[in-house]
Formats: sequence, C-alpha cells, structure tokens
Amino acid sequence: MNFPALDETSFIKNNLGPALEEANLAAKILIYDQNWDQPGYPLKVLSDPSAQRYVAGTAWHCYAGDPSVMTKIHQTYPSKDTYVTECSTGQSGIAPLSAIELLIRSTQNWAKSVVLWNIALDTSGGPKVGIGCEGCTGLVTIDQATGQYSYTENYYHLAHLSKFVVPGAYRIASTVTRASFPYDSPLEEVAFQNPDGSKVVVVYNPSSWSDTFKIRWNAAHSFFYTLPSKGIVTFKWTRKLSASHITTLWEGRSTQSWFLLMGYFFSLFGLVASLFFVRQQRDFRLLDQWFTFCGEYFPVQARSPPTYR
Repeated sequence: MNFPALDETSFIKNNLGPALEEANLAAKILIYDQNWDQPGYPLKVLSDPSAQRYVAGTAWHCYAGDPSVMTKIHQTYPSKDTYVTECSTGQSGIAPLSAIELLIRSTQNWAKSVVLWNIALDTSGGPKVGIGCEGCTGLVTIDQATGQYSYTENYYHLAHLSKFVVPGAYRIASTVTRASFPYDSPLEEVAFQNPDGSKVVVVYNPSSWSDTFKIRWNAAHSFFYTLPSKGIVTFKWTRKLSASHITTLWEGRSTQSWFLLMGYFFSLFGLVASLFFVRQQRDFRLLDQWFTFCGEYFPVQARSPPTYR
C-alpha cells in the first residue's frame, strides 16, 4: 500500500490522533514502519507540529539502509521513541544483517525494542498466504508432520540480550578503543544497566579470526577475554558498579593470526619487532573463576566477570 508521508501526516493530525484522544485511549502512534533507507519520511511527518503532538515515535524495518539514521532522527526529535518492529535475519533470512548485528546496532542507535520476525515457522517457512515470504526465518522451526521443533541461530543470538537485559533496562555508555596499526577492531558491543543495578555487556566478533580484548570499567578494574570467530559472549555484573561507562579495549588477533607470525619474523631484527607486535598477554586465572561459554548451540548463560579484592 502506498501511503506518502504527507498523507500519513494529514491522517494523523486530522483523523487518527483526534479520534484516539476523544476516545481517551492510550494507544501509541508509531509512524513510517519501513526501512532505514528513507529517513526523510518520518522527518517529514514529525516536522508538522499538529501531527507530531500525537506521535510517540518511529517504527523501522531492517531490510535496506543503515541503522545509524535512527540516531539522526533521535538527535532531531529526542522526545520521540525509536523501535525496530520487524526484521527477518539469519542464514536464510532476507535482511543483510545477522540477528546479533541487528540487536547490537539497533540498540546502539536508540531502539527501545527489536522484533525478530517470525517467532515460529514450519520447515517450509510457512504457513503462508499465497507466495508469502521467501526466505523468512523464525526463532523456532516446527516440523508439522512429527511435532518436533528446533531452535534457529536467531533464537540463541536473541537470548544473549533477552535473557539478561530485563524490561526497564537502559543502554549505558560503552566504547571500543580501536587499534591503530595495521587494522581496526572488528568487535561490536553494547552495554545495559538493569533496574536492579546489574550491568550487562554483549560482545560480538564478526571477523574470520579470534580476537583478544579487555573489558575495563571504573578505570581500575579489567579482565581479558578471547572470542572466537563469529563468537558472541555476554558478561553480567550482578553487583552495582561505581561507574557505568564500560570500555572494550581491543588487543588484537589470536596467536594463530598472521600478525603474530609477522612479529616472529621481525623478532629476527631485535628491538624492531617491538614496534609491530600486538600484545597477547592474558591472565587465565582471572578468567577461570566464573563463567560458562554461551555458544550458538549451547544453553545460553552469562559469563560473569572475575571478582576483584
């Protein structure tokens, strides 16, 4: 259905908004409900003061464009909320992002919720009306002939956030400190604070190699961790921290990387090697205290950061 921005603006300010107000209904109006590649549409609706007063926020889909446009809309209209209301991701999904990329990038750009579509599908991607969606992915796949079900990778990606980030949580400040030579950090991360004061950090490694990084908070506490290629890890602090800003310091590739081999090569030239070698120091005693690895096809549990005296 073609519904131009000017028509939606007129409908909201002259019909839908006044009707909801007159009926004393608390339903929220979300405008647009389409992809990131047309940010001019919600901007046009929100630029009309008579329509804007009825609008709670903007709904987005993930199939085209870049999620950073949500931050641009937020900066222009900070009182209006942002929601990702539909995205079919995964190995056979129709979106250009994996589920974990969608979740991290959307919440980093002010999304208050992210909806993976669908919840459950059968082995043919149905049921469908007509042709339906070709390539849509559910969280659960159900074999209607046998009643058996299986979880897709989207289920496990989503669990890295939904199991540990509870309703009422806020995203909090977090940064990745980039390496300057010879490549930047590929890590993606996002941090949250739950209503009980606990904090959660989710880290994803999209690269084709393992990476070692350090999570640091309050300038005084930190620990190292190595994340395999395409790996996802969730850390949760169950006690309150004195600082909410968490920095992920990227230390470089694993010991199997070409860069380490380059370090060995330059070691033949003595001190010159120190100019090119990326430090791989780890203290495994710190990492052995509390955590269970949460891989794609294993029960999802948070790894707790090590304790410090």
